[in-house]
Amino acid sequence: MRKLKTILRKGAALGAVCAMTLTSLPMQSVAAAEQDGAAPQAEEDGLVLWYDFESLKSGTIVNDMSGNGYAGVVRPTGSQVTTQDVNIYGTDYTAYDFQGGAPSDTNTYVELPAGVFNGLEDMTVSCWVNLDVSGSRYQRIWDFGFKQDDGNFNTTSYMYLIADGANTGHVGYTAAITDSGWGNEKGPEKQQALETGKWIFTTVTFDGSEKEMSLYEDGVLIGTTKTDAVLSILEDADNALIGYGQFKNDIMDGRVADFKIYDYAMTAEQVAEKFNIPDEEKVAKDKEWLDLGDLSAVIEDLTLPTAGAAGSDITWASSNEAVIAPDGTVTRPAAGSGDAVVTLTATITAGEATDTKTFEVTVK
Repeated sequence: MRKLKTILRKGAALGAVCAMTLTSLPMQSVAAAEQDGAAPQAEEDGLVLWYDFESLKSGTIVNDMSGNGYAGVVRPTGSQVTTQDVNIYGTDYTAYDFQGGAPSDTNTYVELPAGVFNGLEDMTVSCWVNLDVSGSRYQRIWDFGFKQDDGNFNTTSYMYLIADGANTGHVGYTAAITDSGWGNEKGPEKQQALETGKWIFTTVTFDGSEKEMSLYEDGVLIGTTKTDAVLSILEDADNALIGYGQFKNDIMDGRVADFKIYDYAMTAEQVAEKFNIPDEEKVAKDKEWLDLGDLSAVIEDLTLPTAGAAGSDITWASSNEAVIAPDGTVTRPAAGSGDAVVTLTATITAGEATDTKTFEVTVK
């Protein structure tokens, strides 16, 4: 298994660039970028590729800030590039602004160089996404595949992340991999499209030994699915795209920031750690996500979470501990005494930030 560790420096980066084909991108761009001071800004174990999109403010080459030399290029060649300076939960980023529609001088997408996935058995792909439109448009956040000899896109072997799919088994926010066409795609689905108008942290992991793909939204696991294909199907993939896909549906309409590929499958805990937001936002998100299900006719003990998906701590108080204890233990009222209505209060805390959320529970 390839493990691209932080010992890879500029020499390795330039070696990788020299191996690129002329159709990938101008080779001098990466060397020039390094001379201009656009060297890797940080080191992370297992980081294969990192696009911060800063270089697109003055050109059409996307510098690879990982130091591994996998610079990307805007397509169609010579087209207009649009970026935005954005602040996501207190951190400044440069976002690539995809315009939607068919490829044109103003509707562009990003192409990765060939060879990014060579030797990979495991992988994690993450980025921030902010959609402008949604509604079963098959918007590819990213789609890794191949070109055919005639220049068309191959629709047999690929791996994708879609914001708003509509195929059975791949509805809404969904990811999949296949080596035998769309009818054999395997991957997890949310069954709801990504929300529009807000920044969402998207993550897909692939565990080659288990042949499992996992999908996360804002650090929270959406689902895990067994697959038939493995990452070796992407060996020498020369049509790995951000914002566009193998089936040539419209380009994504929205923004992408901080695009990263790692050479290992992150655990759920590691993905949650990457979703690094201020304490106030952690509390707000965990309050939003906290759900105990149907509480209208409880007859068994409740599972009361003590940690939120965004990293908050959660403690519980009960208005009637004789019926529902703070640990969720339920003691049903005696026969003939009627149902008991209990208010549970969750206190959600992260650092100095705190909030509460109440639930009314009917115990039969």
